[in-house]
Amino acid sequence: MSFDAIQVNPSATLSSANGGLDPTYRKITRRIAPILLIGYALAFLDRINIGFAQLQIKTDLGFNDAVYGTAAAIFFLGYLFCEVPSNLLLEKIGARLTVFRIMFLWGVVAALTSLIQTPGHFYAARFLLGIFEAGLVPGFILYLTYWYPPRHRAKLLALMQLGPVVAGIIAGPLSAWIISTMDGAYGLMGWQWMFILEGIPSCLFAIGILFLLEDKPDRVAWLSDAEKSAVISQLQTVDGSTTEKPTTFRAMLADKRTWVLTLIYFTVLCAIYAGTFWMPMIIKASGATILQTGLYSAIPFLVSAFAIWFGGKNSDAKRERRWHFSAAAFAMIIGFILLITMKGSLVASLIALTLIISGGQVCAVVFWPIPSAYLSATAAAAGIALINTGGVMGGFVSPFALGYIQAWTGDLAYGLYFMIALLTVGIAAMLILVPANIETQAFSSNRPAAQDCE
Repeated sequence: MSFDAIQVNPSATLSSANGGLDPTYRKITRRIAPILLIGYALAFLDRINIGFAQLQIKTDLGFNDAVYGTAAAIFFLGYLFCEVPSNLLLEKIGARLTVFRIMFLWGVVAALTSLIQTPGHFYAARFLLGIFEAGLVPGFILYLTYWYPPRHRAKLLALMQLGPVVAGIIAGPLSAWIISTMDGAYGLMGWQWMFILEGIPSCLFAIGILFLLEDKPDRVAWLSDAEKSAVISQLQTVDGSTTEKPTTFRAMLADKRTWVLTLIYFTVLCAIYAGTFWMPMIIKASGATILQTGLYSAIPFLVSAFAIWFGGKNSDAKRERRWHFSAAAFAMIIGFILLITMKGSLVASLIALTLIISGGQVCAVVFWPIPSAYLSATAAAAGIALINTGGVMGGFVSPFALGYIQAWTGDLAYGLYFMIALLTVGIAAMLILVPANIETQAFSSNRPAAQDCE
């Protein structure tokens, strides 16, 4: 059944006099936000636990920084090849089956990473993990466009972005505890147990997705016909606005905004993964034990939970995206400067990593409403995936470049200077090349209907 199957009758829609759409959107949020948060948390956990595995795996298997950096980077190469096709498939078969496929297969590969013995094994496992995880995040972002008009998406993205925060809070202490206490159990090393025990939950949750996730508003039993009609009316009004939008795949590719936003997201993800991937080694180099490293690594993510909430709420309240993004990116630059200038200080390192992690999460929250607002429904599936794919290249470039720079120079500082330069480019592109009317569209393309949600 499509949206057209439900007649959008103004008399059936919810009026502001009766409380507007607030109760309806709250009902929707209670249903889908926890699923997106948990799914993203599990994805991020299986993506970043490689950083904690290196505390033991380098010694056990004899991998150097270059091998490890390449393995971390090659994940994003597999991700790159399959992200756009995955989002296009989601548009055809629905979110429920697509998310099930993604989560189950990546959970299996994540657990099987425990069997690696050579660099080739390591590269293959990470490449397959990238292939199977591809499409989850842009799929979730596309999924939100099926339910919410643009001006509400930053709040939902902020909730979804808590997934990596929850994963970051859990990953450090959990991974360090598994590596420390399970080492040698049943003949397996601690890092092997970590991959197994952190991969299985993704498979189990994938099965739950088949029963928990609904594809679109017109297909759910927990909304009344009036609520369905009101939600669909909001979405159709937004997509039918007169603001110029690319309406086809070719038009989206020809639109320079697509490539500017891709560049901006690339710079941010480079910096985010520089912080998350090297965080365990930075903290351990400051004198912490493996268990202490895991505990301390939760601090930046705890702080970023507040930063995400405040950043998303303030951006929506002030109806502004670009300067919020730029301020958060500038906080990341300060964090990298602290890492370079205060090397070896545990307190300074934790402050610096907090600025980097928190700033990066806020950047993502206030960034994604921009492309999801200017893309039409027909171009959104490929456009969101393309922008995210370009950004994910940052996840490939960052650990690969920093790993080789560290191995070549023996000093991570040179790689951090590179991150500062990239973030500077990202801020300049956001403030100079992204037109202000994109922000206007994100908040006013459905202005009359949006009043119902106030």
